[in-house]
Amino acid sequence: MQFTFVAPSSEKELKRELSNPGTFPMAGGTDLLVKIRMGRIKPSRIVSTLRIRSLHTLQMRSNELVIGANVMYSELMDFEAIKRNFPLLYDAICTIG
Repeated sequence: MQFTFVAPSSEKELKRELSNPGTFPMAGGTDLLVKIRMGRIKPSRIVSTLRIRSLHTLQMRSNELVIGANVMYSELMDFEAIKRNFPLLYDAICTIG
């Protein structure tokens, strides 16, 4: 299988790249690579989100928890604000991760 791999460094570039037909976003790639191997999808273009710093945000803002798309489960499990303020979410993270 052949495809183009792109790694933009801004959300603006990511949005532009994702507007192309046959394009799939990828962070870690686990789910996407399984689907490709199973023949479920045949991307012409894969766009990595890993270079976009704004998607790797994990912080509390007042009473709001902000989790970026590139935050890993291990980071969520270690983030004290989740354990303290969102115990149900923390339990779910531990179950899934």
